Amino acid sequence: MSLTQIESPPRTLRSRRTRLAITSLLLLCLLGLLATSGSPGTAELDIFPKHFLLQPGEQIHYTVLERSEGSQPRFADAKFATEDPEIVRLIEPTGVFEAVRPGRTELVVRTPTSERRLTVEVAGRAQAPMTAVHHSTLREIVADEVVVPFLDRMILEFPVAGYPYRCL
Repeated sequence: MSLTQIESPPRTLRSRRTRLAITSLLLLCLLGLLATSGSPGTAELDIFPKHFLLQPGEQIHYTVLERSEGSQPRFADAKFATEDPEIVRLIEPTGVFEAVRPGRTELVVRTPTSERRLTVEVAGRAQAPMTAVHHSTLREIVADEVVVPFLDRMILEFPVAGYPYRCL
């Protein structure tokens, strides 16, 4: 039995350049895929309510839901900031904002693992503040005339899992 040595063709300058170009292209594609997939520890942030057009004087409380791959969504303890507090200002660090004057700005929402930017626009006429009335100045509260029939109908006509329970 004889062994024959297979000779490889001589390497030329052109084959090295081709190999270098192909390797560079593959490396670039791999880096692009890694950049678009994000790091494994990052989470996607959903902001509620999805209301980003405010009127001057309007206040809104945003809540953050954090979604990580392979786990249940949960409410996140987020930190909020605004790029231009003259347009939208942060009233409470829990996510309560007030639209100050017409314009457009970005809100920044941060958690330990993620960051999201939202564009908020303030437009339209200023809203008059709601007048508050102390309960002692009212003779009666007529919510029973509106809310109780609604709740009775919802409970009686659309019962859930045997509710309401009725004794025979």
